[in-house]
Amino acid sequence: MLRDSSVNRARPKSIFSSFLFLMISGPLLIVVIEIFFHLWLILTHRIPIGHEGLTYFIYQYFFLNNAVFTGQIPQWMPYIGHGEIASVEFASQASLGQNLFFPLAPFLKAIPFNVIFDINFFIDHLLLIAGGWLLAGQYYRSGWTKFFVVLSLTGSVIWSTQVWFNFHFYYAFPLILYFFHRFLETYKWRYFIAAGNLLAFQTLGGAAYLFPVASLTLFIYLFSFVLTNRADFLKQTFPKKFWVKAIPSLVVVGVGLLLAFGVLYAGHNEMIFYAHGRGRDNIVPLDKFLEHGGNLTLNKWLELILGVSPALDYTLYIGLLGAVFFILGAVICFRSRYRMLVYSAAFLLAISVGSFVAVCAYYVWPFMKIYRHLALISPIIKMLVIFIAGFGFERFILSPSDVFQKIASQVRLIILGFALLAISLLVLEVYSPGIIKKIPFFLVDPGGLYLDKGQNVHLIPGLPVLPTKDSFVVFRIFDVLLFSLLIIFLLKLSKKRTEWLIVFLLCFHVLDLYGYKFSEVSRRSFVVSPSDQKFLKFEKPIFSYRRSEGLFITNDRAGFLKRFPNSNGSPNTGYNTFAFADEIGSTFLINYLQKDFDLYLRAVNHQDFSDRVVFPKGLVPYKYLKFPENKAARKMSGLDEDKIQFYKNVSFFDNEKSLFQVMSDEKFHGDVPLILAKGNFSSVPWNGSEHIYPRYQVLRFDANTLELEVELSSPAWVYIAENFSKNWGATVNGEKSRIYRANLAYQALPLTAGHNRIVFNFFNWQMVMQYYFWIAISYIWAFVLIYLLWRSSKEKNELCF
Repeated sequence: MLRDSSVNRARPKSIFSSFLFLMISGPLLIVVIEIFFHLWLILTHRIPIGHEGLTYFIYQYFFLNNAVFTGQIPQWMPYIGHGEIASVEFASQASLGQNLFFPLAPFLKAIPFNVIFDINFFIDHLLLIAGGWLLAGQYYRSGWTKFFVVLSLTGSVIWSTQVWFNFHFYYAFPLILYFFHRFLETYKWRYFIAAGNLLAFQTLGGAAYLFPVASLTLFIYLFSFVLTNRADFLKQTFPKKFWVKAIPSLVVVGVGLLLAFGVLYAGHNEMIFYAHGRGRDNIVPLDKFLEHGGNLTLNKWLELILGVSPALDYTLYIGLLGAVFFILGAVICFRSRYRMLVYSAAFLLAISVGSFVAVCAYYVWPFMKIYRHLALISPIIKMLVIFIAGFGFERFILSPSDVFQKIASQVRLIILGFALLAISLLVLEVYSPGIIKKIPFFLVDPGGLYLDKGQNVHLIPGLPVLPTKDSFVVFRIFDVLLFSLLIIFLLKLSKKRTEWLIVFLLCFHVLDLYGYKFSEVSRRSFVVSPSDQKFLKFEKPIFSYRRSEGLFITNDRAGFLKRFPNSNGSPNTGYNTFAFADEIGSTFLINYLQKDFDLYLRAVNHQDFSDRVVFPKGLVPYKYLKFPENKAARKMSGLDEDKIQFYKNVSFFDNEKSLFQVMSDEKFHGDVPLILAKGNFSSVPWNGSEHIYPRYQVLRFDANTLELEVELSSPAWVYIAENFSKNWGATVNGEKSRIYRANLAYQALPLTAGHNRIVFNFFNWQMVMQYYFWIAISYIWAFVLIYLLWRSSKEKNELCF
């Protein structure tokens, strides 16, 4: 075992130390802090202001809302693109808490969704706290250091605008790394299985292309671990049956990953993707890989000091203490057996800035060609930076005299500090007259003083202008200098009472981090007014008999979304699922379409059948879809006519191309459904009119089901302007009936004279099995999480003075 065994387990001696030991010896104090923070979110009715944080909120609402009223998890999304398979959206919002709530959904009807949403994030934070505490226990001797590190991990998370990268690429990784690290130390395959399963689980609830970077990070850590400890590693004697257990362990992990990607890619062959910066094969070209969204330039790491987070997708601030102790920690860590942390952080940083290392990773590492936006590797780098800073903090509290006593004894440094403080105050007064008078408010708002709205400041020549609205910008200079002086004086005055210095540092760290977190979450979230809180309740899905030409002209739920403040993000068609708005086109970003609907759009736009490279007319990827001004299409797609239509007879075609050509013909008016089927069928001319208008009634509607009844005087066909899929099934009066593909994209089936009760049901047994497999895994991890937190709170941690 490679861990340093020279750890003294002595308990604190003084009464003061003993009291603090009870509070700090486990992660429970951080849990309590997070409880209060999430209570603030709940009681103020805050939800993400926009960008993909709001999209995440909306998707979770859609899936849980459907489960509340039907007891089923949606496999189909009827409000998006005339109906689409729900696999991608399900996987991207399937958090641990959300999965735990699905079996309980029928009992949650009376609870506002924002409460459940915040509880979901709190559960994820618990996973982050437990994993951080356990991983810190592999590196540090002191319980104070563990507290410092885990507080830095949780306090620096700003999830409200971009959960997938700023949080879900981050929250489970410390626990993954802990199990992986334990495997490398003990050679016990159960740790490898736990790490692999959690890696697969983390892939759900995030973007699919996070997996290549996560797996690459683990490989870099493995390589660095062996490189760092190569002498000890080569001398180790592997336990008996080590290699015998390797194959079944690898199989178990492989099956878990396959099941995770099975959820992500279920129905993938029925979709066509138009994601920005990607090819039709979902591959990101090298130039887009290196440039998309801007890579992580070194200037952006100034956020470690300034505490400014201008990016929507990630934050880098880890507290002023974290930045200070990172410098010391990097030196100490690099000289220890744990320098694999430095190697891993440096390697990932080289990738994130778009260097030649990134090019190598693009070509060498599996699946790396589906990744984009290199800057979004930063959450993992930030996590490693925090653990590196922990080494500096631990050296400081164990041997403060060795680190800073010589500096503190130099009077000239104190004089220099006062001079710099005077200069900084002068700079503050020049940039913002009258701000010096507000400095006493620092005691109330330790995060910094707010400047007037709209004011901008050049902190460092040559860097971009940084907005100071609701941020800690200019006053950060004062923070740094004042903090440095306080440390010097406290060291001078507290040679024998080091615990007071540690308490001061950790209190400062709590106020600094959570002041920053409070400010950033306030700026990136939206307070729902009392009159709008009704939209946070669960509501039975609404069936639209006709589609609308826009999202915001539909209903009051859409109007609620319109009242959100402007965001620099990219709202997408997921907004329709919250508004229950069945739109003919798409007001917002659209990333993919059902392939049959894509072909349908090409036909009604009179495009070439064989040309599948050019986008359908009206589709602007990453922006919107403008539906064509085609009278036949407006009728067939349920804008000028109902989505449910009835016809005396239909016209049959035995191949796509001939059907496509008829739909492209300007003489086709959409008054006869064109059915794709091989065989001898009684058919009518496509240029006639077979439309009839019997009375019908929709009896049931949800994500997976549409039930209606109609009384017919003679046999007829029912036509549904809902996208066709092989997973749709139908019964008529309890008897199974075949669904035909109609007008390239939609569906139709024959009816007999008299009373007809038709039930359309979407069901993919593989998706259902995979969904419930991961729900079961979620409950297992919930029990593991409870156990890990309980064990962490019970373990004896050294509080060294």
